[in-house]
Amino acid sequence: MAGIIRVILSEALYDKSFVEAEADGLEAIRSAVDPFTPACVEARTDIAAADLIATARTYAGARRAIIHVGTGPNMSGRSTLCEYLGRVLTTLCGNWPRAGERLGNPGVLMKFAEPMAATPGPTPAIGLGEAMRVHGLSKSAAGMPTSVLPDEILLPGKGQVQALVVIGGNPMLAFPDQEKTFEAMKALELLVCLDPHLSATAKLAHYVIAPKLFLEMPAVSGFWEQLITYGTLYGYDVPYQQYTPAVVAPPAGADVIEDWQFIYQLARHMGLQLTLRSASIVTGNPDDVAANSTRLDMTKDITTEEALAYAFRGSPVPYEEVKRKAVGGHVFDVPEKRIAPKPAGWAGRFDIGNATMMAQLGAVAAETHGALPHGRPFRLTARRFKDIYNSSWTEHEMLKRKWRCNPAFMHPSDMDAVGFRSGDIVRIESDRASILAIAQADADMKIGCISMSHGWGPNPDEPEDPRELGSTPNRLCDNSKDCDSISWIPLMSAIPVSAYRVDEQFDTA
Repeated sequence: MAGIIRVILSEALYDKSFVEAEADGLEAIRSAVDPFTPACVEARTDIAAADLIATARTYAGARRAIIHVGTGPNMSGRSTLCEYLGRVLTTLCGNWPRAGERLGNPGVLMKFAEPMAATPGPTPAIGLGEAMRVHGLSKSAAGMPTSVLPDEILLPGKGQVQALVVIGGNPMLAFPDQEKTFEAMKALELLVCLDPHLSATAKLAHYVIAPKLFLEMPAVSGFWEQLITYGTLYGYDVPYQQYTPAVVAPPAGADVIEDWQFIYQLARHMGLQLTLRSASIVTGNPDDVAANSTRLDMTKDITTEEALAYAFRGSPVPYEEVKRKAVGGHVFDVPEKRIAPKPAGWAGRFDIGNATMMAQLGAVAAETHGALPHGRPFRLTARRFKDIYNSSWTEHEMLKRKWRCNPAFMHPSDMDAVGFRSGDIVRIESDRASILAIAQADADMKIGCISMSHGWGPNPDEPEDPRELGSTPNRLCDNSKDCDSISWIPLMSAIPVSAYRVDEQFDTA
């Protein structure tokens, strides 16, 4: 991204009038990206200089374009810098909504703030909540640093986390540093999992609560409208919603409960009063939030339909109307909205040369590129399969029709160099731990990398069975090293590793 920015600036392809009117820090970013010449980028990434230049020109020449950074880069080190450079590129090319443009979806179940072609300017990104006891961290714009939750559980003293309720998650296969996470889960006084399967985390729980599945509950697509708040031009581009009633009932006699019902009933037993904030109100106006919040009557049971009505209270189109019209999907006739111009005297400006981010970019430029720890000739990178999302559905036979496990994909030349054949059981080792995996040739792989899908494998106290259970790449992560200074995401991809073949007679039990 730094190389693309350099090409755009050096060839004056950026939107000069937009940057002059809306942004500060142009000279700072110009200086910071100067070392990232096309030749430098090619040497460090194997992306041909000509391809880099063509990419920069294509992006800068587009009428409108989107950059999405996301999971892969954020797991590979310096997650905040990656996201920041994506915003810098967006700003340099003026790819923000402009005054007078029509807003494709003014909102059906989501009540957005009135659209305006102006930025409030930089807002605080760290120190947003109660201080944690580990590393001096607190809530950031990325949320709570979940990577250090195991440390908070294991650290004795005031504020120690002693109980955990897991809803729809699987920390044992999702958190970095599986061995430390395992010790933390075992140390909890109470671990409750709401899970339809006996997942790796549920196996360690004191209580496993069986939830209803999605076809057993009514649902509405309201939350997908919020995608527009994640970046420019995301989400529905028309005022669309879909309502679906429950398709099937749970099996007769099934002891199941919806996730929200568990929380509600728990609060009732604890004598707590809950006030439900409407999910529809994303205006940022506290008065709007307060006016559309519902103080629940804790003496009564609540149906799912009542909960949904509360959850979308104050929506532009009333929830009951959406429910009536949107079975199977419906585009609603709502008043058009256009983006208002920036008010006179507006002070907010984009900061595209932030000092903290420029210092991190300088550190990247100063790195000795390509250097790997002694004895660790490969980098293990994360991926996903098309049919399986994180740790969900790895037990589903139909979805495992192509891959029964998560192989270690390698370029054939790398496999030849270390004597691997597709199907070999191999040991992959980082400075933190090691796992067994199944080698698999893939000519599309980058040389020097091993790629594995995350979310598979057993707990540390279970036998490794890479052919059927798969392998656990997050066991190779260290949640105390190579962490982003703001999000504290440790290195969960591009991990330096070594790999060697295990004897064919190796007993996985």
